[in-house]
Amino acid sequence: MLRRLLIVVLIFLIAIVVAVDRVGALVAAHVLASKLESDEHLPSRPSVSISGIPFITQAFSGKYREVSVTAHEVPVEHVAVTTLIAHLHGVHVPLSKAFRGAVRTVPVDRVNGSAFVSFDDANAYLATHSPAGSFVRLVGGSNGSVLLTDRVRLAGRVVTLHGVGTLRVSQNIVGVGVSRLTGAPAGLISGVVGNLAVTLPLQALPFRIVLQSVTVTSTGVMATGGATGVVLGS
Repeated sequence: MLRRLLIVVLIFLIAIVVAVDRVGALVAAHVLASKLESDEHLPSRPSVSISGIPFITQAFSGKYREVSVTAHEVPVEHVAVTTLIAHLHGVHVPLSKAFRGAVRTVPVDRVNGSAFVSFDDANAYLATHSPAGSFVRLVGGSNGSVLLTDRVRLAGRVVTLHGVGTLRVSQNIVGVGVSRLTGAPAGLISGVVGNLAVTLPLQALPFRIVLQSVTVTSTGVMATGGATGVVLGS
């Protein structure tokens, strides 16, 4: 009987410890979300979760193994990033400073993440940033390509051109390289191709993310990258 009672008590204590640990993680995530919203100039409070069990040992050490952040409709260089996801590895927040509300900067060992721009958001940007005389729209193609339409005035009339492009990224600028256009005589189109520069500038991404690759999905453009030795709030 005593042994059974001890087992029940032990299970009860373990449940309390686990509950306190999870509540602590939720509270810390809420506090961190508020700071990230302010420091990274996010339009609204992001969703934040802290990985790793137990949480309390990470809190006492002042270093969290992984913090995942998700934010929506983040304005970057006039482009609305539909969904921004960042995984922060090795987040340093001393417990003493956290208790005093004295956390000014947050060193992070490593960041990896992605910036997804839907075709709706990309086209909203291009509607006001297309080359003069053009109205460019993008949709998803096949085999990693993007389909492009460009309504432009040629030979005194407005025509709609259709093209196939490929994506590239350099210095956090996503560019669309157009390989061919159809819809008008070749002699007229050649001048359009030479002047057609379709770009989505993402140079000021939160969390100092440096983009390294870009792909096309059925609904938009997905760019991924990372950074090391980041100090947030600096």
